[in-house]
Amino acid sequence: VRVVSPPTALFGGGGAASRHPEPRWPMTSCKDAIKAWETAQSVVAAEAEDVRLCPIALQLPLITKMDGALGTLKSCKHLRLSTNAIDKIANLNGLDNLEILSLGRNSLKSINGLDPVADTLKQA
Repeated sequence: VRVVSPPTALFGGGGAASRHPEPRWPMTSCKDAIKAWETAQSVVAAEAEDVRLCPIALQLPLITKMDGALGTLKSCKHLRLSTNAIDKIANLNGLDNLEILSLGRNSLKSINGLDPVADTLKQA
């Protein structure tokens, strides 16, 4: 997992204001992103092995928080959350099949929170 700062094009310039950036891009929850992905792909997310919640790919709003809706992805082996505004890894409980977690190009401050998937995760 790569820890990076938020892109300035999406969150404004530097300076004191950048400590608490005002997003200039629409934001969404994991629950809504999963629904939008299901609609766009005509699949049931709970049955999918590869779930792509990358906003650029489907022109979706950015996810800011990994919420409990991720636990519904019971069959997911590869969870793609790249290019969002996530700052903390959380709510991976229930992802018993997860092998690959893609979190590049986010606002992660640490790589804690992987314990629920430690037994199955092969790549993060």
